[in-house]
Amino acid sequence: NGNQLAITDGAGVEIRGPGAELLTIDANRQSRVLYIATDAEASIDGVTFTNGLTPDYGGGIYNHGVLELIDVDILANEAGIGGGGIWSNDTVNLTGATIVGNSADNGGGIHNWGSASVTDSTIDDNAAIQGGGILNENYASLSVGNSSVSNNTAARGAAAYNDVGGELSIDGSALSDNSATDDGGAVYNAGSLLSLLDSTISRNSAGDNGGALFTIAGTTTVTASLIANNVATDFGGGVFSSGTVSITISTIAGNVADLGGGVYVNLGSTTAWNSIIAENYAPASPNLHGSLQSESDYNLVDVDPGFVRAPSAGADGIWGNTDDDKGDLHLRSTSVAINQGSSVVVPDAEAISVETDLDGKPRIIYDVVDIGVYEFALVADANYDATVDQGDSQVLASHWGMTGMTWNEGDFDLDGIVGPKDAALLGANWGATFTPPVSGSQPIADTGLAACPTLVGPLQANGPIAARRPLEPVIRKSLLSHKQPASVLESLPAAHDAALVEAFDPVAEQTVPQRLAWSFAMSRGSGDSEQDKLLDLHDAALDELLLNDVS
Repeated sequence: NGNQLAITDGAGVEIRGPGAELLTIDANRQSRVLYIATDAEASIDGVTFTNGLTPDYGGGIYNHGVLELIDVDILANEAGIGGGGIWSNDTVNLTGATIVGNSADNGGGIHNWGSASVTDSTIDDNAAIQGGGILNENYASLSVGNSSVSNNTAARGAAAYNDVGGELSIDGSALSDNSATDDGGAVYNAGSLLSLLDSTISRNSAGDNGGALFTIAGTTTVTASLIANNVATDFGGGVFSSGTVSITISTIAGNVADLGGGVYVNLGSTTAWNSIIAENYAPASPNLHGSLQSESDYNLVDVDPGFVRAPSAGADGIWGNTDDDKGDLHLRSTSVAINQGSSVVVPDAEAISVETDLDGKPRIIYDVVDIGVYEFALVADANYDATVDQGDSQVLASHWGMTGMTWNEGDFDLDGIVGPKDAALLGANWGATFTPPVSGSQPIADTGLAACPTLVGPLQANGPIAARRPLEPVIRKSLLSHKQPASVLESLPAAHDAALVEAFDPVAEQTVPQRLAWSFAMSRGSGDSEQDKLLDLHDAALDELLLNDVS
């Protein structure tokens, strides 16, 4: 009827919906959806707020009080001035929220003038002039944790804009595929403090400067983060740096600009520590334009760091296009970054405490911290003893079929599931050893992998067998007459074969190599001699790779 809903009770109001997909409050573009009055308190979960429209602030929600939002959707709202989805000048905390398709001149998704937190949430496809996803303004404080901010658009700060005096912290989050027509493809910092920790900023673009990050004032810290594959038309494909900028134990690679592909130092001071600024592209100063502060140390700048696969211009040979190869920025075993960092940036040190790398592996694996955002670990070395052996097989078997796993629990392809792909990686690297280089020396290549270099590193995510295929009971009974469940097997060859048995149906339509691989695995399990049962473990891994269609 054109009248907004209002909560004015200072004693506190709770609204518990059945789920955002089941309960929608639709303003039908006749008014904003919800108004929270000064000193009011409210906790809301399981509701969708949509189609709000206002000429001023807070198309979806206007908050003057203390507001908690849990598992809510804020969709397709519009404000003329600020806060298409939410405008708040007091306190708002969002957990599990989805903020999509909202618009305003300032802060398309969220416009914060007070204290705000965003956790386990998605901020996607919002639009504004400043701060497509988020605008933090007027000495406000906002934290983003374990969230995704993507596909937002703005003139400046497509993912987030931190205005004068603002404090913005982003931790454990991904800022990707945002686009600014001017500066700051992901983040524009004009505030007092911007902190990026354990986050990935990738595939963002700016029509002018700072494909990922544009800083013009205040203090910016980038710690244990990846800035990769961003594009700026002019300066600073990764970072355009003014004010005070500190880059620590991070990797800046695969970014593109006309000048300063990785980092463009404009004004103020920029310091880097334990970081990689390499394999970026620009016609001039591809990695770093300008100078780092003299205290910068333990960095790899303009040096081939030894990535598993370096970024490249793709088939057309032109950087900054959609066919660019983003690369794999993990470290090869021969990388010059291994064990060459400073342990000042690991736990119990005097400076910054960073316990894990971007994949969640320990920040120190082989004696000394590596340079860059990723710590090297020998593939399938679950117990980090620099040898792939029975100990690692036992780790994999004990977690077989489990979800939510980590590297040291047997999830070597980092897809969250311990299964056939991980068994393949274990077999492919069986017997491999790694001699960690001494800090300050050149790394020593690991042994045992020369014959199968394509098997090094995580396999493709979301491949053709991301989940195991159930077998018909009669087929399973026949197959299990030769095999036992992988979780109870002690023999590594038997564990590999069990992985094949559990994952693939021999009567389903498969390629000739898949059929051959299956037959080979079955014959190994039913062979008469011990030699038949103990065939080369690399062959078991190759069976698995063939069945996965992974090159």
